[in-house]
Amino acid sequence: QGLGVQLAAALEDQGGRLAVAAALTPQAVAVYAALRMMGRALNPLTQALLRTIGPELSAAYGRSDRPTIRMLSRSLGRLSLWPTAAFCAVAILAAPILLPVWTSGEIRAPAVGVVAALVAAAAAEAVWIAAVAPLMQANRHGRAAAWAVGLCLAAPSGVYFAAVALGLLGGAAVVCAVHIALGVVM
Repeated sequence: QGLGVQLAAALEDQGGRLAVAAALTPQAVAVYAALRMMGRALNPLTQALLRTIGPELSAAYGRSDRPTIRMLSRSLGRLSLWPTAAFCAVAILAAPILLPVWTSGEIRAPAVGVVAALVAAAAAEAVWIAAVAPLMQANRHGRAAAWAVGLCLAAPSGVYFAAVALGLLGGAAVVCAVHIALGVVM
């Protein structure tokens, strides 16, 4: 149970890259990997916020103080929402410019839909990380971790088939859908 959420994240990340590599070109993998990495820039912020309120969440669970748990969970969600929204706006505008610069012109700017889908996946990922935080602080995340591992085991197949059918946009849409589903499960 302790490593379930981390295992799910690794399966989704690495599995998605391998699925895109199997279905598409090396350039598509570079675009996918770069945009997913940019999206993960939000995770340290969410983790820092969690570390700030984590001990209080654990204490509230120990006291069975439901109002405090709800208040802290909502606060974590709100605190991670604003930077996520700002990041999404900047990333959608900047990614088409940054990617060609980052790769010394070797890779052209991806379609706006691809950028938007992968940025939305990053936002959904930040939301589900914030959603699972209270459960992890109380060590009650076993069921959520099992669902996450199951979803993320299936994700690479979905990414592969969607990428074969619809290109990088299809793979990006599946990644976004998986992160939204993780947010619902958590």
